[in-house]
Amino acid sequence: MAIAPAFAQSTTGSVAGRANAGEVVTVTNSTTGASRTVTVNADGTYRIGQLPPGDYSLTSGGGTPVSFNVSLGGTTTVNLGSDGG
Repeated sequence: MAIAPAFAQSTTGSVAGRANAGEVVTVTNSTTGASRTVTVNADGTYRIGQLPPGDYSLTSGGGTPVSFNVSLGGTTTVNLGSDGG
């Protein structure tokens, strides 16, 4: 009798998108206030993973915050700046 391997289910989500290369993108959890920061890649893309599901705001280069929701196991796309549309 063969035993099938167990696969863990994802308990987090992520946000990804386009912004101006070299800018700093900060994502903040609206409930906990926890934040994470990344620098946009030279090709104008960024990705922040391992985010607990919930409501967030995202800022880049001192611009207006963008509100969005991270869902379980999903990737939310948020494009910012002139490169991001």
